[in-house]
Amino acid sequence: MFRWKADSHMIEIRSRLTHWIPPAGLSRTLAIQSLVFALGAGIFMAGGTIFFNRYLGLSPVQVGLGLGVAAAISTMASLPLGTLMDRVGAKPVWLAGGVVEVLLYTLYPMVPGFAVFLGVIVLMSAAQATTSIAVQVYSIGALPENERVRGLAYQRAALNLGMTGGGVTAGVVLAVDSSSAYLLMVWSIAAVLAIATLMVARLPQLATTVAVSERRPLFGAIRKPSVVATAALTGILQANQTVLLVVLPLWTINQTDAGPPVAAALFTINTALVVLLQVRASAGAETAEGSARALRQSGVLAAAACVVFATAALTTGIATIATLVAGAIVLTMAELRQSAGAWGIVAALAPPDQRGDYVATFKFTNQIRDIVAPAGFIALALSTGGWGWFVIAACFVLAALLTCTTVRWAGRVEKRTAQLATAVGPASEIGSTQ
Repeated sequence: MFRWKADSHMIEIRSRLTHWIPPAGLSRTLAIQSLVFALGAGIFMAGGTIFFNRYLGLSPVQVGLGLGVAAAISTMASLPLGTLMDRVGAKPVWLAGGVVEVLLYTLYPMVPGFAVFLGVIVLMSAAQATTSIAVQVYSIGALPENERVRGLAYQRAALNLGMTGGGVTAGVVLAVDSSSAYLLMVWSIAAVLAIATLMVARLPQLATTVAVSERRPLFGAIRKPSVVATAALTGILQANQTVLLVVLPLWTINQTDAGPPVAAALFTINTALVVLLQVRASAGAETAEGSARALRQSGVLAAAACVVFATAALTTGIATIATLVAGAIVLTMAELRQSAGAWGIVAALAPPDQRGDYVATFKFTNQIRDIVAPAGFIALALSTGGWGWFVIAACFVLAALLTCTTVRWAGRVEKRTAQLATAVGPASEIGSTQ
């Protein structure tokens, strides 16, 4: 009896650990690679702008201009990068992007002025766009169909854990605040990313799906209104990140009686919940229908969080903190379901020979949202006395309701396209424009 209870207890522990530790094999390797990459990227995310200002001597205006130009170039490069991956494979492009990142981090301390900085940061932004698209394309192609969303969830949890470690490391560097500390920081990032790139080099190579003569026209996904509509709505739902990272901190310190420490604590709560719950929250998003449900749920949860945040302006003291924490938890649940839904939609809709194209199209719409949403959401939330939160909530609800329709539409288009391809043969195939 005692042995049976002990065995049952061990089985329960192992079952719980599966929500945090990927199974042995490719899924675990990809998660570890994500963890290593995020450690380096997290250091620079927290300390990069300070490095540009303190070590390179660039003004804040120059740093902001460089980041803005780099973001624009990255947006424009997304679609061609996705097509390139469909032509030559995700792993070679991922590996090339990683090598370029390592080289550019090594060169950062040697940048002599703004003009060279602009060129380097544009190349860096293109390399980062390459790796962010490639990892998802590779994962969808390499993992079994029933493990893709869960595998990407493990990677996202690992990314958040690594980013947290990187942020703590950057905090030490910023506390020292010396030229040697900044130099060591950047070259340490290069070393960490070199390890992550070597891990990519050791991954198995995936076979190209079809011969060159059979491939579809360039940018096939962006030509399909059904896919573009689904990607755009998914991007709107992912604006929960805009609320979390941009609007909520400003709202907290300007429109409530909570201070900056509370704003920082809300982000910490979000990060911890993503690490702990992302894998569990990905359940059920392996199919197009399941992904659509996840996206619908995410929109409703994000809208509910907006309503909770609006009420925080009416409370004081502990009640304000409790309200903001409750809203942050609900918003994180929205984020977890949205991430899972977005992965599942792309995996379900994209033909095997167009995965790069589809992932890039979804990334493109997300980048457009990043340009538009911050200013619009800030104006709605902070310039209206609070009622603008309800407009933001309405945007999430509307996107949630429409997503299910567009997913079904896109699914019908993909099915019809596949049937036409089978009927007329690869040589005559043309991309659907419906």
